[in-house]
Amino acid sequence: MRARSGLAHPPADLLPVKKALLVSPVAPWGLFGGTATVSRNLIELFSSVLDLHVCCLRSDGGGDFPQTIHGATVLSGPISPVVRQLKFFCDFSVASFAHRQFARAAVRRRFAALLDQVQPEFVIFDHIYSAWLIDLVKNPATRVAYIAHDDMVAYADSLLGLSPSPLRRLRFSGLHRQYRDLQERILRRCAFVLTMTSEDVTRLRASTPATVEVAPLYFDFPSVAREYSDDFRYLMVAGSFDTWEKQLGLTQFLDSVFAPVLQRRPDVRLVIAGRIPPAVRRQIQFSEPQVRIVHAPSGNEMQTLVQEASAAVVLDVQISGLKIKTIDLAAAGLPLVSWAPGIEGSGLVPGESCLVADSPGEFSRHLDRLCTDPPLRRKLGTAARAVVETEFSRSAATERFQASQLYGAFAEAGAAIPGV
Repeated sequence: MRARSGLAHPPADLLPVKKALLVSPVAPWGLFGGTATVSRNLIELFSSVLDLHVCCLRSDGGGDFPQTIHGATVLSGPISPVVRQLKFFCDFSVASFAHRQFARAAVRRRFAALLDQVQPEFVIFDHIYSAWLIDLVKNPATRVAYIAHDDMVAYADSLLGLSPSPLRRLRFSGLHRQYRDLQERILRRCAFVLTMTSEDVTRLRASTPATVEVAPLYFDFPSVAREYSDDFRYLMVAGSFDTWEKQLGLTQFLDSVFAPVLQRRPDVRLVIAGRIPPAVRRQIQFSEPQVRIVHAPSGNEMQTLVQEASAAVVLDVQISGLKIKTIDLAAAGLPLVSWAPGIEGSGLVPGESCLVADSPGEFSRHLDRLCTDPPLRRKLGTAARAVVETEFSRSAATERFQASQLYGAFAEAGAAIPGV
């Protein structure tokens, strides 16, 4: 990471003037998962061409705060699960879903002090979980940009459309109100919005007068070439099944898609790899050899599992945002079957670089085809890798960023680094 930022509290007369301040919820270095990957890569891309100061609201490591990590100012340390639970039951303010993750009073105080010291011309809020600080940007001349990892209102609407239980519906309705209120607040104040997908550009453009563009995303792809075997080794599901909607997607897939396939093809094998809570594991009725569960695999283990799989499925049923696991699996050259939300923003085209299903029966039929058609697996996997390598390369992200209206505003204000 090459963040061009100063120390947390150098003497005021030595503090370099920063044109742009990027605010991210959690220090993303050393973390895994889609949100951390996107934040880390955007920070690196922005730092390569902008006079940028990076501020992270929280680090899950210890020490005294504020402190400097990878050149970024980190405002606070971890919050214990007990404290988070207490906040859940005691804090009903508009943005409580976001700020209960942080030492709220300390973060607000330190962030306000940082704004006074840096006096940025631009403040870039990364994710809704940093946007709860928008009221502290009091200077009307400061231009605000917002990196929307999801359209939170559309996301909440999709959860309510998945027929949750009455108790969950009540909870999701409360979250919907909070998401809407905070998102409206940041959208009213910001001049620029970066989304993860073109679909979210369309969704958010109707809610803000700001310029809305797709974020210049890139990912580092494996260099290992895939060998497409005629034998179908196993089908793979990968991800973190730690939220209700992801657990619902897995359960519905096992019951309505995989079970019928297994009845027709008893030799089919499934590997589920990722963060799988014990309660979810206990609910899975299948056992080895039909289903193998690999909980919290290491990076090397996951790489091996992906490399040896014959195909993969994407089970996301909630809309909005880019599903990073789709990009990871496609980059590995795996032929994919997905519900429509799983390929939003990926550039994958149904029938050409992936297969998309509208019903459990269609999903099962797609899997039947992949099990018996090695040329189809090769065609889809090769095309998927070519798409994501083209769409999400570093060079493509840099070109898109420098062609964006946000970059134009940076350059006009003198925030872009000359000669880069």
